[in-house]
Amino acid sequence: MFNEADKVAMDYYRAYFENDFPEMYKMLSPKGQDSFLNENGYLEDIIDESNTSMGIEEFVNPEKFKEFREEHKDLEVEFGTGEEIEKVFKDFNKLKEEYEIRRYDEYFDKEKGELTYYITPVSDYDGYTAFGDSAFIVMKQNPEGEWKLKNIGTTIFGINV
Repeated sequence: MFNEADKVAMDYYRAYFENDFPEMYKMLSPKGQDSFLNENGYLEDIIDESNTSMGIEEFVNPEKFKEFREEHKDLEVEFGTGEEIEKVFKDFNKLKEEYEIRRYDEYFDKEKGELTYYITPVSDYDGYTAFGDSAFIVMKQNPEGEWKLKNIGTTIFGINV
């Protein structure tokens, strides 16, 4: 029953892990897209750290994003309390499938059509910071049966299960 949801969750996690902003954006609902463009402190930090003249809305343009990513491939930003530095652009393939995906199907509510996942790398790998790479993902099934991203966060706080 959840094979399609599993695939969509993993596709989104890959985009999230690599910070592939155009791919992330296209997988969001209209409300999520609005939030992505208007309430995205992480993208604002990237803009500040890179000294780019690009606006947030340009980060969802695949061509402009590709140019930015190539020009800033080694960009790092502080996250959390500022004690951690995170490499912005990472390669999902370096995980070599060493990640854990938990589907909380015991919380699946047919009326809401929502399903929660937790995905995290299982060990340290090539200098990436595991805390920033873990995510709670909430998928929602629309009336047509398609699974869409509803919410994502690095902690369970703010994720309704």
